[in-house]
Amino acid sequence: MNEELNQSASRTVSSAASDAAQLVQEAAIAAQSLIDTARIKAESILHESKGDDERITRNLSEALRDVFGENKTSGRFIDVSRIPLICKSIEDIHEQIKLINDKLDDKFVTKEAFGVVQKIVFGAVGVILATTLGLVLTIAFGHHVQIP
Repeated sequence: MNEELNQSASRTVSSAASDAAQLVQEAAIAAQSLIDTARIKAESILHESKGDDERITRNLSEALRDVFGENKTSGRFIDVSRIPLICKSIEDIHEQIKLINDKLDDKFVTKEAFGVVQKIVFGAVGVILATTLGLVLTIAFGHHVQIP
């Protein structure tokens, strides 16, 4: 049972690590795409504005809204304010995994350590069952059998 728990916890940890790695990779790709889009828009705005500071500011603001999702038609939304919450969630996941591993190490016995106890219990149960069966057979057939 302990080995199954260890394997299950190991699969869970491995799966969570794989999912986290994939999520980070997808986020990096999305971030790079957004950075490239923002750079292109900023370059085109600077080229179009030709030194008009108010116009540059307005155009850059619009471009940033388009890139970072305030424009609902863009189909993207990055809520930068949630990044600390995501980091905290990842830290919590690591803490929970550590807690599971500690419980597995401290509160469960290994299969090897349980083997001795298992043999003793199975032996005792076997003796009790054999004695009970012998008693039942003696009661049922004992008065008919005569020993010469």
